[in-house]
Amino acid sequence: MDISQSLIVSRSKKSRNSLWKVTLLLLILALFIRFSLIILSDNPHIVEKYYSSTIYPTLAKSIGSISGIVTFSIAEISFASIIIAVIIFFIYSIFNPKFLIDNIIEILNIAVIIILTSYILFYLLWGLNYYRMELIDIANLNKEPSTFEELKEFTTDVIFNLNRIREVLLEDENGVFIIDDDFQKLSQLAQDGFKNYNLGNLSLSGNYSNAKQVLSSYYMSYTGIMGIYIPFTFEPNVNKDIPYHNLLSTMCHEMAHQRGFAKEDEANFIAYKTSINNPDQRFQYSGYHLAFQYCKC
Repeated sequence: MDISQSLIVSRSKKSRNSLWKVTLLLLILALFIRFSLIILSDNPHIVEKYYSSTIYPTLAKSIGSISGIVTFSIAEISFASIIIAVIIFFIYSIFNPKFLIDNIIEILNIAVIIILTSYILFYLLWGLNYYRMELIDIANLNKEPSTFEELKEFTTDVIFNLNRIREVLLEDENGVFIIDDDFQKLSQLAQDGFKNYNLGNLSLSGNYSNAKQVLSSYYMSYTGIMGIYIPFTFEPNVNKDIPYHNLLSTMCHEMAHQRGFAKEDEANFIAYKTSINNPDQRFQYSGYHLAFQYCKC
């Protein structure tokens, strides 16, 4: 073996050792986060005070303002790019099996690094919000269980408002509710429901980025998913092909996730309240429609 080959082998070994060191470091950090979550699950006030009400809003507003510069979903483009890269890798490996065999350890190592990094970033950027205080406690809402009569009165009120608002909304020749504004305009209007709005003691206003439409909504519809919040880019993503009566409240739902409320029921409640608070009657109708789904259960 000549000097050049020795150098190449030496550098290769150093590179492999560096990868394993990175993997070990990430594994230790991931385990630390996992054990911390066990402790934090019994101490939501700590998460609320030191993360959800302080660090997270700053992250969401600052990073969200950057990703919000473009109207398309950066997360969707990134995800599509990853899928394409994986497909290319598999095709290359099929035609070059020696490459896969010779580098299988490094490939698996890189895969583990990606998984561990994603796990760590998920919790640091947003996932800790699953361990924050309950919305009902943060907003100091009434905890008393509703009586049957109160539920009946609420349901009647929801139905009345649905019918009242529906009479003035735009519809097609088949009598189906339609919206003539584009998605970008609607995403801007959705902010009006959050603007200067307090849910109990909780302020929901703030300079957060707008919701974004998923370009591959046609395929997303096959999954039954109406929207998804991507914490890595702080983007509320919405399936633009869902029915209009769901579209607007779904925007607000994903924007509630963006504001740090990770639990689905809490995000739905915020979506309902901010939708009916919106001066646009189309949002109000969507909000009452969302509430009605719970009333008829």
